[in-house]
Amino acid sequence: MKRTKESSAKKATRVPKDVGAVVNALRILRCLSGSSRPLGVAAVTRATGISASTAFGILRTLARLHYVSFDETDKTYRLGLAMAEMAASLLGTSHAELIRPELERMALKYETLILLWRVTEDGRLVLIDRAHSQTAVRVEIKLGYRMPLLAGAVGRCVAATLQVPSSELRRRFAVARWQAPLSFSEFERQVLDARDRGWSLDDGYLFRGLTSVAALVVDGERRPRFGVSGVSITGQQSPHALRALGQDLAILAANIGHVLFPGPDLVSSAQSKAEVRGAARSGVVRASEKSATAAATLAPEE
Repeated sequence: MKRTKESSAKKATRVPKDVGAVVNALRILRCLSGSSRPLGVAAVTRATGISASTAFGILRTLARLHYVSFDETDKTYRLGLAMAEMAASLLGTSHAELIRPELERMALKYETLILLWRVTEDGRLVLIDRAHSQTAVRVEIKLGYRMPLLAGAVGRCVAATLQVPSSELRRRFAVARWQAPLSFSEFERQVLDARDRGWSLDDGYLFRGLTSVAALVVDGERRPRFGVSGVSITGQQSPHALRALGQDLAILAANIGHVLFPGPDLVSSAQSKAEVRGAARSGVVRASEKSATAAATLAPEE
């Protein structure tokens, strides 16, 4: 019986293996998408780290299926018409609409309100979408609600990305309104915690009686773009559940950032697998294949 339980536990934490050919094909398509000019096999190899023979075979297959087009004269490749056909159904779809299935998944999984915040150019957090849980008693925050940039759990995550002197951080901290007393030194300590673990917790400081957990979506240059947070009535979620939610939100935010705002250097497969293994050891439940597919399609003042 004990051996059966151990076997079941290993199966539950086993990380599904990615199909190498699919991963490499997507990396090549991302490479071509991010280039301002057509690329030859050698250039694709240098940019992706994929071997020349593998890159050539994938490019030849993609060209035959019209996902890339091949220039016979220059021996170069660019994205093909089939890519435009695939993207046509997403044209005009906002980032919030593409992220929404992930918000709903998290709301159902943790039985809590999940919020999507946009980081604005004028330094505010604006609530642009939300997904409710099915619990009878729940928190309600209206769409369009605005907060100072460093307020709440999302604000701590934003502060963790800022490269500013402590004096400037103190000035921005003073703008936020806290219902429970919070010293700057304690806020600064919590910001460092958020930087270390990738998520943050506000336990009743911003709003008395509410606990929020959040992670930040950043672009390729590490600039804050969106915040994702879970908000519940204090005491509804156990400390273990709050930690698991924070870890799950951090993984979700990273995935959204990689898909919507890919940087010049794509994350290597080895690095991604290492991160996933680390998450599995921490007891984080990996997003379902359906959720991963949904993420891959991404791109009033108080």
